[in-house]
Amino acid sequence: MSILIVAVIATSSLAPTGQEVAPPPPIVKPQTETPSQPQTNELRLRGVIIRSSGDTNPFIGTAWICVSCFGYVGEPVIATQIEDHLEIYDYLREAGLKCGQNIVYTGQKEKPAGSLVKILVEWDKEGRTVSIDSTKLIVDRKTGKTLAELDEPWVFLGSYVCAGKLDSEDAGCIACTVNCPKALFAANKDDSGYDLERSRYYIPEGILPDPGTEVTVIITWA
Repeated sequence: MSILIVAVIATSSLAPTGQEVAPPPPIVKPQTETPSQPQTNELRLRGVIIRSSGDTNPFIGTAWICVSCFGYVGEPVIATQIEDHLEIYDYLREAGLKCGQNIVYTGQKEKPAGSLVKILVEWDKEGRTVSIDSTKLIVDRKTGKTLAELDEPWVFLGSYVCAGKLDSEDAGCIACTVNCPKALFAANKDDSGYDLERSRYYIPEGILPDPGTEVTVIITWA
């Protein structure tokens, strides 16, 4: 899995004492040691545009999606290069995010719970970096409004861990605009069930780059 983690290291200098004192030897930590809590409030995932418009079910997934998953519509809009969803899950939990896990079956008519997150999509266009909030991409066919007009657009639903594996890995789904217990992230809205809702949210043409374009998915939180 390609996760880019930005770490900030603080340094300090010794106050002069009028006497030359040899600096203490550097503390060498094992390369395998990982911090108990991430030192950044974002998670970056490399991905590629699979289709630049259409239904957002699923919005972000792996290159494959389980076609037997109830409510399956088609290929994800963005496929990320992820081998282990549990690594994402653990990283976010260590960062202090709380997963909702209150959606227990597909299409449950309940507002999904979990820590609030933002999902950005970033890519290179003719030598300059373009970044857009996903909620400004996704439109509600019923109202003509974008998800950006919701107060709290995305939440860390978290999927479920079973025998050391996340349900999201079986479905290949990372972020959905419908209530699905297998998704790591869910759109934070009421009644996002599959009945007549699976094609409710979509991305218009002409906003995202062409299929095959490499992008970076950025998950951020307060």
